Amino acid sequence: MKNKITNIKSFLKETLLLIAFVQILIWVFVLLLYLGVSISFVQIIGLLIIFCTFIVTLWWRRLHPKLMSMSTKILYSIAKRAFDISCALIGLIILSPIFLICIILAKFQSPGPAFYRAKRVGRYGSLFLMYKFRTMVVNAASMGSSLTTYKDPRITKIGNFLRHTKLDELPQLLNVLKGDMSIIGPRPEAPIYVKYYTEEQQRVLSVRPGIAGPAQLENRDEELKLKGQSDPEQYYITQLLPEKLNIDLNYIENRSFLLDLKVIFKTIWAVIKR
Repeated sequence: MKNKITNIKSFLKETLLLIAFVQILIWVFVLLLYLGVSISFVQIIGLLIIFCTFIVTLWWRRLHPKLMSMSTKILYSIAKRAFDISCALIGLIILSPIFLICIILAKFQSPGPAFYRAKRVGRYGSLFLMYKFRTMVVNAASMGSSLTTYKDPRITKIGNFLRHTKLDELPQLLNVLKGDMSIIGPRPEAPIYVKYYTEEQQRVLSVRPGIAGPAQLENRDEELKLKGQSDPEQYYITQLLPEKLNIDLNYIENRSFLLDLKVIFKTIWAVIKR
């Protein structure tokens, strides 16, 4: 009896998520039409493919339990990449006015470029340049730690606003298009910290790093955790980093399209609450 109730609850939950996903697609279409963006037949087919892949991924377990593991991984990888590309393209189009404002703010906050390119370790240990709007003074890396501490004096006033609203992360949509990153995944670390990974922790490098992820949600006030530490860098390496990696490893073990959608909604809500 309990198993039947659990199955019914699971089915209803998945159905509600499916309805929410359909509504999001509809609103995306409406918003694009309102903005006067022309939608080609190919783009419509692409979104339909993503939608159909989502449905197949959602109910594949119920249809073919024995083939769940292998098939879901393949379908999930295809759906995730298609979803990443679609979100990045739509995001760049819709957020282009905000992009322009952020470029102007980042450019005029202090002398220097509008963008900052940070060296990060990506999937399979490959290095890539992660794009962000510059929020610190020029040559900030040579003026202190690789970590950003509480009320870091290197952060400009405008930079503090961009960080607080997470607008400084928007250029990473370009990293998603390039294939360096995903919308959801473990947050990429600098090489200086990756060298401390254990063999088990290195499994986080088996997937594309993300703009947002469960570990980032749990540690969105990381600067406050580093506040008051006599050696912030050592505390990060021995305490915070292992905690974040444990969360990331758990995500990798249980990742699914549904989990990614949950993280997206939670991330948006966390930014709004700030």
